[in-house]
Amino acid sequence: MFYFYDMDLKRARQAIVSVPPPTYHFTLSEWYQKNRHCYRAAEYQQQIAERVIAESNHLCDLISDVTKLNKAEVDNTLKERIKDTVYQKKENEIQKEECCREEETLLVYKGRIMDAIESLKEQVLKICKKCITLR
Repeated sequence: MFYFYDMDLKRARQAIVSVPPPTYHFTLSEWYQKNRHCYRAAEYQQQIAERVIAESNHLCDLISDVTKLNKAEVDNTLKERIKDTVYQKKENEIQKEECCREEETLLVYKGRIMDAIESLKEQVLKICKKCITLR
């Protein structure tokens, strides 16, 4: 059965190859009509293409406008953040300087207090010795 199928297929191919395609004969009016139809179809396709191009150009313009606005907003926001950061940096530097001055004054007071404690110890020791000797 498979053999017959191959034979039919081969015959069909030979029949297709051996028969030339039919020639088309148009009258002049049919040729003009076909030509006008192809021309109209081409013009219609060209109009569609022009509309698509115009719409895409319009969308590109809209997108570029939106992008410019977004960029301007972001730039302003970044400028404000930079100003805030610079201000906070200055404030931190001022506070750091104040803290350093405070630390220095506290160290001076600590030194004075330690000296006072030492002098009190010496005086108390002298007074205690006098008390003991007087007893």
